[in-house]
Amino acid sequence: MVESSFMQIRGETMLRRTKNILKSLRNCRSGNAVMIVALGMPALIGGTGYAVDTAQWYLWKREVQFAVDQAAIAGAWAMTDSATSATYQTRAGQEFDANLSITDDFVSEPNIDLADYESGTDNSVVVTASASQMLPFSGFLTGKAATINVRAQATFEQGASYTACLLAVDPSATDAFILGGSVSGSAACGSGAISNASTAMRKNGNSGVNLGHLVSAGGIDSGFASNGTIHDHVSNLADPFDGLTMPQSTTPRTYTCPPVVPASTTTTADTSTSTVTSYIYVQANNASQSVSRATAGTNIYAYSSPKPSTTVPGTSQTGQTVPNGTTAGSQDGTATYVDMGQVLSSPKVREVKKTFTRTTYSNINTTTTPGSDGIARLSPGTYSSIVVGCQTILNPGVYVIQGDLDFGQNKSISGSDVMFILEQADRIKINSNSVVSLSGITQSTLQSDYGMSADDAAKLAGMVIYDPNSTEQLKMNGNATLALNGIIYMPQRNIWFNGNSTASGSCMMIVGGTLTFTGNNSLNSFCVPAGFSALDFGGSSDSVKLVS
Repeated sequence: MVESSFMQIRGETMLRRTKNILKSLRNCRSGNAVMIVALGMPALIGGTGYAVDTAQWYLWKREVQFAVDQAAIAGAWAMTDSATSATYQTRAGQEFDANLSITDDFVSEPNIDLADYESGTDNSVVVTASASQMLPFSGFLTGKAATINVRAQATFEQGASYTACLLAVDPSATDAFILGGSVSGSAACGSGAISNASTAMRKNGNSGVNLGHLVSAGGIDSGFASNGTIHDHVSNLADPFDGLTMPQSTTPRTYTCPPVVPASTTTTADTSTSTVTSYIYVQANNASQSVSRATAGTNIYAYSSPKPSTTVPGTSQTGQTVPNGTTAGSQDGTATYVDMGQVLSSPKVREVKKTFTRTTYSNINTTTTPGSDGIARLSPGTYSSIVVGCQTILNPGVYVIQGDLDFGQNKSISGSDVMFILEQADRIKINSNSVVSLSGITQSTLQSDYGMSADDAAKLAGMVIYDPNSTEQLKMNGNATLALNGIIYMPQRNIWFNGNSTASGSCMMIVGGTLTFTGNNSLNSFCVPAGFSALDFGGSSDSVKLVS
């Protein structure tokens, strides 16, 4: 009992002393900073090491990610061109290497492959790579190298530039291009409409004419599938001649048909005259007989006592009209014979007086005046109007028409390397029996004669008729014969080819606001003329996009 009480008192005393010691330690501040530093040092060192490693990881990641991004873009651009598509991996690899610096020694070789993107097939380039190296802190803790992995993907789409020889340029017209009736033949050079209407190109009937490809900013009738390849809802289509500055041809000209006049030749000469008197003796019974024989030079008698000849000079004149064919030094004249009576009786001989007036020619001058065949031969310049009334031939160049351009009836008009510019609207007339054979202006003439730039001249080359302001419907029908080798440009007209109209013998390209082909037309002469190019009316360009 006593022992138990003692032990209890002793325990209470130790507990009290312990509390006092702890209380004293709590109130004592000497040495606390050292302990706190000691306790926090591991965290401080670890945080610093982690920050250094993290900065390294970020730097690697940024550099290698930029390298694969550029590689993917370079590979995608290579794929947009068939000439470089086979080298897309090489080009991507070159771009990858060119963008490395601090990771160059420990980055992996990139993996470069084609991949599907969205609904496409092999329409993107994917590049992946990694970089791995030991870092001081993470390597000490884990015993492993730090590794970053990167990936980039770039899609590509090849652009398409479209050409045609039949083009409707109204930007919003429904049925801007219509193919109907029994149209036949082939226009494989292409057809197009820049209209964005839901049905920009419509087909009526079952014509199987070959149109090559059909291109439109809007919708295309599915019936055209039998006429060529359909490309609908194409962006960036445009009128190829919109905004193009036309050449100037300001020399005033007048159209006239010359009369038919034959060619003529006139010869002039200086003349001098003289009169020669001589005597002839002939055997004759009477005066009549003697003159006849003297004139013929027969029955001449050698008379022993003839009278002497005499010469009397006459007049001299200059620039006299003489017969064609007269030559210098030649002579001509007229002779008269007079019987002077009998001078012998046996035999009977009579004297005949001969008087000869002689003309001598010198200084011959021959002048030929050309005739006119009735053909109008025109030179480039500005005309108030041209109404074809006779056969008409055009010299190369630009013809500006301020009024009517009327191709006439049953009279031909022809020319090569020519271009008509119509200044006023609705003044061109292609009649039922017009006979037209024209070839468009060349790039060389536009540059050399009209000072156009090479780019603008190339765009305008081949233009035959430039009619930008006319709005009336133009129908080509009946028996008109059009042999047009080049481009007809009428961007605001509704142009109809119907009936039995023909466009033959050449390659014609046509640009209208809207185009309609119907009746029994043949499209065989819609093609690209030799030496010229098809109408380039735009389309989408190559595109590349980094998608991841």
